[in-house]
Amino acid sequence: MRANWIKIVFFVLAVLMLAGIAQVLLDPGLGRPEEPRRTKHPAGFSTIPPDRWGASVFYGHEPSLRVSPERSTGRQPSYSIVRSSAKGAGAEDAVPYTFQGQPGTLVKKKLKYSWMWRVDFKRDDTWYRIALEYPVPTDVERGPLWPFIESFRVEPEFDLSGATTMPAATLPVAQPASR
Repeated sequence: MRANWIKIVFFVLAVLMLAGIAQVLLDPGLGRPEEPRRTKHPAGFSTIPPDRWGASVFYGHEPSLRVSPERSTGRQPSYSIVRSSAKGAGAEDAVPYTFQGQPGTLVKKKLKYSWMWRVDFKRDDTWYRIALEYPVPTDVERGPLWPFIESFRVEPEFDLSGATTMPAATLPVAQPASR
């Protein structure tokens, strides 16, 4: 009788392990693009990062958003969106490509330690570049990050000219209590 219980316990443990492995392989845990997670760059563009991913905002000559897992070990996929004054370098490797229904160019290439997928495209006379880095070659358009890549959107730029450190509303001054 005791041997039957041991077999049942091992069977249950094996099923749970297989279910866990299947869940990890089939669902990378990225969630779905949800508007409350949209990250907007003050330069006028935005994206929605996956669950448990963060977006860092960079300023300067070429404003960008860098999207990557909040906690990563080893080589993890990541992507960046850059607003540029000109089309990206490497045009000799580029092929015509359609992104969000508009023309652009696509570059796929092996880097030293990763694989890159990059699309350059124009919106309202401004060039944008979305570049993904994966540890291995990946079919990006069918991959789990694709809905997040497609969440790219041009936003109205923030008007920072009248920025102030003053509060948005001033509360009335409280009168001291009379005795």
